[in-house]
Amino acid sequence: MREVDFIESIDCRFPYGDPAESKRLIAASCGISANAAFAVAYELAHPGHGTGAPIATRLASLAQLRDAIDHPLSRSILDLVERMIKDEQVTNKEAMVVMGEVAKYPGQYSALSIAYMSSDDSDGIVEPLYESIVAVWNAV
Repeated sequence: MREVDFIESIDCRFPYGDPAESKRLIAASCGISANAAFAVAYELAHPGHGTGAPIATRLASLAQLRDAIDHPLSRSILDLVERMIKDEQVTNKEAMVVMGEVAKYPGQYSALSIAYMSSDDSDGIVEPLYESIVAVWNAV
């Protein structure tokens, strides 16, 4: 399956209530690309409205993803996801530090989105960094 097709297939439709299917999709994502695996992480951090995705279920899937993914960004990104699942505050500075790490890996849009969405950016300083990273990646 192509990366874009996989990501579209889980967008706001991750099967939180089906542990076997969740595990299968986690394994499949890691076989497709790091960006696809981070798309799963994004879904765990931001479940669609009305999905009934309990925190414990999302944390269990996150643990499976931690075991399955092999990428230099996995620790920092998945740590952010865990904090987001637990509704722990992430400062703009913390988000921007992780975004700086992600910037070194062009095309990791899902990881960048996680870092970008991890803080509330109430003072509007995170978005310009996000936009500048995307612009650099798109120029390549």
